[in-house]
Amino acid sequence: MSIAVTDDSSAGDRPSVHGNAFLGLDAEKLAKRGLAILIVYAVVRSLVAAASKPFWYDEICTWIMAHQPSVRAIWDALEHAADSQGPAFYLIERTISAIVPNEEIALRLPSIFGYCCITICVFIFVRRRVGGAYALICSLIPFTTVLFETYAVEARAYSLVIACVAAALVCYQRASSWSWAVMMGLCLALAQSLHYYAVFALVPIGLAEVSRFLRAREIRIGVWLALLCGVAPLAVFWPLLSRLREYYGAHFWARPSLFAAAAMYGAFFELKTRWGIGVAAVLVLGVLGTALDLAARKIKSAAESGSVFDEQVLILGFLGLPFVGYVVTKIAHGGLTDRYMLPVVLGATLAMGSILPRLGRTSVALLVAFVLFGVGAREGEFWTSHHGGQNAGKSDAEAIERLAISVGREDLPVAVSDGLEFPALVHYAEPRFKDRLVYLVDPGQAVAYNRTDIVDRQLVVLRTIAPIRVAEFPEFAAQHRNFLLYSDDGREAGGGLAVVDWWPVRLAHDGYSLDLLAAAGTRRIYLVGAGATAH
Repeated sequence: MSIAVTDDSSAGDRPSVHGNAFLGLDAEKLAKRGLAILIVYAVVRSLVAAASKPFWYDEICTWIMAHQPSVRAIWDALEHAADSQGPAFYLIERTISAIVPNEEIALRLPSIFGYCCITICVFIFVRRRVGGAYALICSLIPFTTVLFETYAVEARAYSLVIACVAAALVCYQRASSWSWAVMMGLCLALAQSLHYYAVFALVPIGLAEVSRFLRAREIRIGVWLALLCGVAPLAVFWPLLSRLREYYGAHFWARPSLFAAAAMYGAFFELKTRWGIGVAAVLVLGVLGTALDLAARKIKSAAESGSVFDEQVLILGFLGLPFVGYVVTKIAHGGLTDRYMLPVVLGATLAMGSILPRLGRTSVALLVAFVLFGVGAREGEFWTSHHGGQNAGKSDAEAIERLAISVGREDLPVAVSDGLEFPALVHYAEPRFKDRLVYLVDPGQAVAYNRTDIVDRQLVVLRTIAPIRVAEFPEFAAQHRNFLLYSDDGREAGGGLAVVDWWPVRLAHDGYSLDLLAAAGTRRIYLVGAGATAH
């Protein structure tokens, strides 16, 4: 069974007959209804998740930036490397925060909107080639990935970036028209203004256009100008990116490696590394098979097959982005983590649009059943674990406050051992307890014990623009011979950054006494005292 194609210049949004045949004459109508159901579900589910999930470290950084007194203050903070998202992202968050009162929902609404946009754009892209039935199946694929589970309800730019890229791909399918090429350029420029690593998404589009030139000797000026628009914001914001690299680059926590690049495929689908590589290999082989089939077959309209062939090159480019990112960041001595390469999810999803029509109906039905079972099992667990939609961050802060107060030493400051936990704890704590909280920075020792000082360095900047108490350890120790230390050696890592509870080890090594005063699960409150050998 071979993939169906439609005319690139005149088909518009007309689906192929092949896609209609899978479900019958009403396939298109049913597919659109199915898409509407997916969108409604994604919105409702994401709103519940947003309301019930506390901010974590990165999202607190977003909150701080969005609540700066002016746009100029945001720019000044970025010039001092306060955070790593693009300037346009904070302007969006600042606007939404002024409208929606619930802060957890407000800051996450752009990501929720972004995910819905991704789903719609995937449907439109795939439907143009193989019809609504397969397009609906492909629209379900992102629901199995971290794009839905994590980034659709995270107050960071990633979901919005992928939405802009997905919209740009829809425009790319129609880019022979100048109006669509202009919209494509605007989408890519916005993506780049939201996050600096969005520039990698331009690579697959560029490869597809090179394929078009080699195949048909055609240069589409509009597309190349659109790609140039996508790069332009990077040139404007280059001083901000350079400052980030200069300030954090020496000990960035996520160094590029081939293993990390390969492991991304599993991370996106929440699979083990070897399974993720296997999924990626199947997708690549399926797309290659489609491309070779199109190249070998003699189709009445060469323009039709050629256009689809270029799209296969586009998809392969997205699937290979982790290794492109590895090469570039290795040369540039930059950092690389899986969320920077999230456009790969688009590649995997669109690859299914190439593979599904080549399968038999039974195989497609089994695949759909498998996907629905996996999504249903996970979503069932989600709904059974969310009752009332109450934010858990405040209750966590209250529990830690009760633990600290139970030891009685309310005259002493409470140093928080984990820098990733500190901003959220301050954010949700009651004022009387918030004033006692402090994070101790010592970048040199952070590198020695944790191999990175990025959290210490960022908190040093954030204390200048937010009401958080961050103190250099030597100065703090000189003023406080005794203090309380809150430690949680069982806390899970966040955002891929390893959590090493190194302060108790470091203090003991330096000769300080640590007396355990209270414990609840993995949480500990120590009384720290300067011993004779402390320095």
